Amino acid sequence: MIELRHITKRFTTSHGELHALDDVSLTINDGEIYGIIGSSGAGKSTLLRCINLLERPDDGAVLVDDVDMLSLRRGALAGKRRRIGMVFQQFNLLDGKTVYDNVALPMRLAGVPDHQIRERVETLLGFVELSDKANTYPPRLSGGQKQRVGIARALANNPQILLCDEATSALDPETTESILNLLQRVNREFGITIVIVTHEMQVIAKVCERVAVMSLGKIVEEGRVLDVFAYPKEPITRRFVRTIIDDRVPAPLMPLLKQERGHQEVWRLTSVGTSASDPILSDLAREFGIATRVLYAAITEIHGEVLGVLIVQAIGEPAVLERARRSVGEDGPHIELQDIDQLRQAIGEGVAA
Repeated sequence: MIELRHITKRFTTSHGELHALDDVSLTINDGEIYGIIGSSGAGKSTLLRCINLLERPDDGAVLVDDVDMLSLRRGALAGKRRRIGMVFQQFNLLDGKTVYDNVALPMRLAGVPDHQIRERVETLLGFVELSDKANTYPPRLSGGQKQRVGIARALANNPQILLCDEATSALDPETTESILNLLQRVNREFGITIVIVTHEMQVIAKVCERVAVMSLGKIVEEGRVLDVFAYPKEPITRRFVRTIIDDRVPAPLMPLLKQERGHQEVWRLTSVGTSASDPILSDLAREFGIATRVLYAAITEIHGEVLGVLIVQAIGEPAVLERARRSVGEDGPHIELQDIDQLRQAIGEGVAA
């Protein structure tokens, strides 16, 4: 288990002191894939590098398997770091060495015998599907192949933890998909805890079980990925979620909210699992005699679970609409009343973006 307790990191810049991390705490469980997302400058890469002390925090504690990393002397720290692999955005391969030698390098530095190195490299190159590239030099590889070499190298010393710093941001969408599938295999087959830093919500949705959202050196939201997607609380989280589920009412439909003379409400319905396909609107219309109009609809898969989101205009008597909302109960979708002025503001933000 990884525990970061009240981590603070400051840098001195030409403009003064910068708080890259400000009292950050989180816990990452053994064997999970954990995501850290944020915009550029949020502090997410600095936080990741605090785990293996490539960045030493100014305050706080870094515990890996209940061992305080900051208390370790040089030799013990080097041994602990060997159990923490790292995958980089720009691959960080040595262009003058073959694929075989790049993967072998961490083991040579650790003093592993040559015959064990040979066996391990061959196994890892087979795992990342690059056995035929052992004698190839990195400049002759594609971006995806370079990242596969980077992953093989990170696995060389049998790590317990794999840190991925924007590991897919330099790759095209198809290659990104293949690298994420590979990381899932690493997690599933070796039981390695993986921490992924990214600015891409698609990466979080694909592979992560839990996620922390960072802004200005702080964690502003944290939880299960499905919960964060279904019920984002902070404005920055909603902006990230909207890169996948853009639940803003399309501007051409906004005049419909002004045309109705009777009482109306705008609902956001969120459904998880098989209930996402239930005919909830037709059931409510039949039982309560209300009229509904769908302004936005989406069904997507988030980490293997189905998430459905509807924005609905509901028309009827106020008391009837309230009874309809309450009738859904705990087993149905979550219904949240929307503020029409906020909807208009969201449209404006979308146009500005």
